[in-house]
Amino acid sequence: MLYWEQAAQLVAAEGIGISQHNALLWQVDPENREFIYVDQPTEMSQRMEGTFQEWIETFPNQELKQV
Repeated sequence: MLYWEQAAQLVAAEGIGISQHNALLWQVDPENREFIYVDQPTEMSQRMEGTFQEWIETFPNQELKQV
């Protein structure tokens, strides 16, 4: 559903929740003009990932298609 094989690079963002997906809030190093990356997602993102994984494991495929 929300997973893929390729490893993700996480860009630091000033936004929280859904607003962290707004590219205007991504952090950029002013000296070299490159994104600032973080090693792991926020605690909230980790909890949400666990919830999604739980749903994927428990919902029938037909219900997952509706989500």
